[in-house]
Amino acid sequence: MRSWLKQTMATLAFTATAVAAQAVPAAAATGDNDSNTSNNSYYQGIRHFKNKATGRCLQAGKVAVFDGVCEAGKRDQLWGPVYVAKDGNDIVLLVNQETGLCLSNTASSAAGFAVTGCRPTGQGWRSPDQEWKAQGTNWSDVILVSYRSLLLTEVPGHSQVPSCVSGKNRVELADCNTGSAYHHWSSVRV
Repeated sequence: MRSWLKQTMATLAFTATAVAAQAVPAAAATGDNDSNTSNNSYYQGIRHFKNKATGRCLQAGKVAVFDGVCEAGKRDQLWGPVYVAKDGNDIVLLVNQETGLCLSNTASSAAGFAVTGCRPTGQGWRSPDQEWKAQGTNWSDVILVSYRSLLLTEVPGHSQVPSCVSGKNRVELADCNTGSAYHHWSSVRV
C-alpha cells in the first residue's frame, strides 16, 4: 500500500511540475519583471529584503537566518529570486548570494526556517519547504508566504493559517497577518 502511495505521489508531483514548467513566468510578485528570464536565473535581479516595520534586512549565516543592519553590497544580505511556478502570485526560491543556500521552512530551526542546500526544481521535482509565494502588488512591498505552510493548510488537523517571514522581535516564521508591517518586506534591487 505504501509503495502504491509513493508511486502515486511521485506521479502527481511530476505532472504538476510539468504543467507549471509550461507556464510563462509572471512579471514579478504580480508585475514588474525587469530582467530577461531566459538569460538570468534570478529573474528579478539580486535584491535586499528590508522589513517595513524594523528597517532591518534579511541576512543569512552559515545555517541561521536573522535580521541585520542593512548594508549596501553586503553579500549575506543579498538574495536572488528564482522563478519556480505560478499560483496566483509567483512561487520562488530565494538564494543567498554569500552562501549559495536557499531560504527554507524547516522544523529543525527554532525560528522555523534556515538556509539549506538548494534542491533542484526541474525535471519533476519540487521543494515546497524552499518555495515562497511572493504576495504583493510588486517587489517593493512583498509578503513571503511559506509554500509548504500553504499546502499544509489543506491537510485536516493542521493550522488553517499559512506562515510568513516576519521581522517582529527576530526574523521568524509566524502566522500570516497581511495588516502587519512586520510581515511586509521592501525588496530593493541592487
